Amino acid sequence: MIFLPKNKKGFTLIELLVAMAIIAILAAVVLISMQGYGKDARASKALAEMSSVIPSLYSCWGNGGTVNAPGTYGGINICKLDGVDNPAYGSWPVGFSGDLKEWWLGSWDAPNPLANKNWTAVFVSANDGKNVCCNSAMNGCKILAWDGSTWPAGYCDPTHPDN
Repeated sequence: MIFLPKNKKGFTLIELLVAMAIIAILAAVVLISMQGYGKDARASKALAEMSSVIPSLYSCWGNGGTVNAPGTYGGINICKLDGVDNPAYGSWPVGFSGDLKEWWLGSWDAPNPLANKNWTAVFVSANDGKNVCCNSAMNGCKILAWDGSTWPAGYCDPTHPDN
């Protein structure tokens, strides 16, 4: 028969396994909750990028220029004056790179913004389930939820400020 000393110190294998299991469960809960913060942060960055474009749009139109359609990847000069791209007005946000690698410019519609003041631009991320809608009714931008399917009626409509 083996006798253990009464002053033996340490943990049993079961105690260590239980402690490791508790730490693993807590780590999993934290990681899952942090994913939501990442989506919100990317949406906020996209919102800031798109919001910074709006003054350039109005400045371009006010100076008699036309606004270039952004294209899917962005990076295109916003304004064209006298038929020539003018980099002084900045460029459309670039999706598919950096923190916004899952975002792209989904739509741009400005048939005659000076005449009817209706324009809309949508910066899209199907992976995050969020889009940034900018339109003339809001005269700004807003983050909208999107499930990745077809856009519902009235979604980012330039005639409805309550999008």
